[in-house]
Amino acid sequence: MPGARRDLRFARAGLVLLATCLGVAYSFVAPLGEAPDEAAHVYYLDQLLESGALPRYAPAAERQSYEAHQPPLDYVLVACAARALGVGPIGFPFVPNPDLDFRSSASRAFLPVAAPPDAVRRFHVVRLIRLAWLPLTLLAIAGAVGRVVGAGSHAGLAAICLVGLAPQLLHTSATFNNDGGVVAFSCLCLLLLLRLVGSVPFSPGLALLAGASAACAILSKGSGLALVAPLGLAAWWALRGPRGWRVAAALLAPLALAGAALLALNALRFGTPRFAFPAAPGHDVLASALRLVAEPEWLATLWSSFWARFGWFNLPLPVAAYALFLPATVAVGIGLLARASERGGRAAEQTASRRRRLAACALAANLLLVVAFMVAVNWQPQGRLLLPSLGALAVLAASGIESGWRRWRGDRAGPSGAVLAGLALAAMVAVNLLGLIWIGRAYR
Repeated sequence: MPGARRDLRFARAGLVLLATCLGVAYSFVAPLGEAPDEAAHVYYLDQLLESGALPRYAPAAERQSYEAHQPPLDYVLVACAARALGVGPIGFPFVPNPDLDFRSSASRAFLPVAAPPDAVRRFHVVRLIRLAWLPLTLLAIAGAVGRVVGAGSHAGLAAICLVGLAPQLLHTSATFNNDGGVVAFSCLCLLLLLRLVGSVPFSPGLALLAGASAACAILSKGSGLALVAPLGLAAWWALRGPRGWRVAAALLAPLALAGAALLALNALRFGTPRFAFPAAPGHDVLASALRLVAEPEWLATLWSSFWARFGWFNLPLPVAAYALFLPATVAVGIGLLARASERGGRAAEQTASRRRRLAACALAANLLLVVAFMVAVNWQPQGRLLLPSLGALAVLAASGIESGWRRWRGDRAGPSGAVLAGLALAAMVAVNLLGLIWIGRAYR
């Protein structure tokens, strides 16, 4: 159905445009500095723009330097774009709020100040520069979903709406941090891996691009390490075929080079290649591990903050609004169950099975990395740390929607698929509008 596919391509393009417009709205509604660690990320960028050098980690001397340990790629790309647009250091005067309380909804991290108009303008411009990661992310997600359920699938379009319009994604994309690069590169890596397992024999060129995108993700943020698992799985499949060592090398060599480069950079900057963000004061690894069992509500916190918990993780939407995220969650669960129950068959079925397995592997690896962070570094179930697995979630949601839809509808014709996608779009637009209103009211 060429006409239907063309219409769906236009629908996906419209969805990317809509998401970008919502991101612009979040950028102007969210108070400057109130996104998680935004002031520290701005400090990192200002150091690059002022001196061309990476910042030093010196919390005793500089309150905002605690993100200096981060890999540099995202910041460097944003700094280059800022310079190209004639934007200098932001220089926004942050005044810490001594009454910040993470348990209090809408508690501010910084006191409102009469900032110079130029600093405010530069801050907004830099936020909009970072927003460029969002359309790239959504295009990669759409491509990944198309590889699993087909480019002309309404189930795929519904999944892109449900996952790609997550309010936390739009809020994070529209404020200043270093999540944009790792999320975009991770989704691109998954798309390339899904294409790779569909090539017969495996293409070394696609493998090299997938490995390079994973390397860029790791050089953007440590959560890119979750990609080691799906890349390793694809490399293992490749090694079982003729001359598979070439594909495996193409997948893993960029990853190894990126890791070596990051270790060397850490040695130059901090005197040790193993420099990492230190554990929170008084953090007890064993006690944190036990909390995983003793306090299972951390899963609910992780879930809610993945979808929509704005600012310094103390501004959740009204509880009733989270019902709009249940369809996507259920669809992902069905997709995982469908993956677990499938059996090998024809070559096309084996390829589809491998693609869903890659998505499940990417999601599981990202979740395990978040849990490891909570246990070893800081007990913070931050849902935005799961954003690199957005592509995997969308793929599994699309598989779950398609599986459930086929069982219910069978071969009956009708516009029901388009209605389903429309309902998904309407629900996510509604919850984002509610989020924008909620932020505006909370921080008035």
